[in-house]
Amino acid sequence: MSELAAELGIAVSSLQNYMNGTANPRIETIELLASKMNIPIIEMVSGSTPEWKRAETILRAAKEFSTLTPEQQEEGIHLFLRLVALFAGAA
Repeated sequence: MSELAAELGIAVSSLQNYMNGTANPRIETIELLASKMNIPIIEMVSGSTPEWKRAETILRAAKEFSTLTPEQQEEGIHLFLRLVALFAGAA
């Protein structure tokens, strides 16, 4: 944490406060953090995007296929692909 704080030009205590939500960084600090983590600033201030939430939901559903019988897996995959196509069309 001390290395990151030094790179950002802020005190370690400030970085800790940002991380635990007891303080808000200035826009310049947000820009530096986003650049350092290689993510868009919008994700830093708004949380994950709807696309990430969809992807996480799809991943969890796909993991559940391993608990099904082969027949159920075949039907489940067919329905799953239809759902993916539905979501893709709604985007």
